[in-house]
Amino acid sequence: MTTMVVGGFRSKLRIIVPLLLWCTSILLTCAPAAVIGANVTLESIQIFQNHEEFESSEPSVYFECEFDQESKTDLTEVKKINFTYSIMRPVVQLSYGSECKSCGVYEKDIANPDDVFGVWKICASSFSAGNFSYTNETELIATFSCPDCNTLPQSEDSSNSPSATPSTNSTGCAAEACAAEIGAVGAAATRTTGAAATG
Repeated sequence: MTTMVVGGFRSKLRIIVPLLLWCTSILLTCAPAAVIGANVTLESIQIFQNHEEFESSEPSVYFECEFDQESKTDLTEVKKINFTYSIMRPVVQLSYGSECKSCGVYEKDIANPDDVFGVWKICASSFSAGNFSYTNETELIATFSCPDCNTLPQSEDSSNSPSATPSTNSTGCAAEACAAEIGAVGAAATRTTGAAATG
């Protein structure tokens, strides 16, 4: 009797174990996009002016998203104005179900708040074509790519995000969506104040 019970249990295991392994492999295959998210890569950047007091001084440029210190990326190669730099470096990660992130490019200033080249929102929906370009006519132009962003669901505010429109004006937003950008720019008020003071 005992032998029959053990034998029956083993036969069930032969069916259950492969089934569990198959289910696990399916979950692991689908999980990365949902758990890890999608990396946004800064492909290139060009700055149009130097905020340093002395024009001969080289700027210290960096990229950073609000409330995301891990996104801070020093762009040490960016030194000259009107020159396109190829960066090809991940700068921020958009997670599954996360809201749009308010990000910008800044110039370090030792004595005053950091100067601002531009601040805008980055959403998964910004990359419907796999890439996105931000332009501030007097400050910079930057191009980004995120092939995996199409696998992420749109956040609630992405449909109203200025960054969802590839063609932007000097403030970084489409004309009909500029009101939505005010919040993102206002979040960097201390930086923009410093930028105005240093000229």
